[in-house]
Amino acid sequence: MCSIKPVRTEAEYEATLARVSGLRHAEPGTPEGEELLRVASTPPPTEAVPPLPP
Repeated sequence: MCSIKPVRTEAEYEATLARVSGLRHAEPGTPEGEELLRVASTPPPTEAVPPLPP
């Protein structure tokens, strides 16, 4: 099983695209199909919002 991590760099973005591309034909119910479902269900990050001051 893979854990989903935030994509922070261009290299991580490219690696994630390559992984998703490799999973696109995964059968439902398989570990790869479950991984694709998790990645596809993860909402895209929103624009960074600075933290509120204390």
